[in-house]
Amino acid sequence: MQWIIFMLLLFISSMEMLTQNRWKKQASASLLENCTGCVLCSEDNGCITCHHRLFLLIWRDGIRQYGMCVHTCPPGYFGVRGLEVNRCTKCRSPSCESCFSRDFCMKCKDKFYLYKGQCFRQCPPGTAAQPDTRECQETCEPGPWSEWSACTHE
Repeated sequence: MQWIIFMLLLFISSMEMLTQNRWKKQASASLLENCTGCVLCSEDNGCITCHHRLFLLIWRDGIRQYGMCVHTCPPGYFGVRGLEVNRCTKCRSPSCESCFSRDFCMKCKDKFYLYKGQCFRQCPPGTAAQPDTRECQETCEPGPWSEWSACTHE
């Protein structure tokens, strides 16, 4: 009698686990589609480890975290190669579209101007906006050539 009850409980438990796994697989099917290039992939979080030449891009949605392997990092991120893993790291400035490092911007988003690796809504004093390049250029009066500059700064 105990053997029958044990087998019945084991059967019910395994059916419950199968139902839970089926639901998890349906819920995370879209994540598994993004596991291209992954060495290690999680049903719940996507890529955990990427192939050697790819970058691991991690983004958050509320408290959840997802990973995806990419060839190049998207706008607002820059690639950092490491011994164990290559990562896409987010630029610190939200107005930066493309950065070289966390704090050095190379291209700003629309309505911002680039000056010395940072983005400004208006160019700092002593500089002028260049609409074609969206950069701030130092203004100076042409003066005699010297060892340092063709301009005399005031």
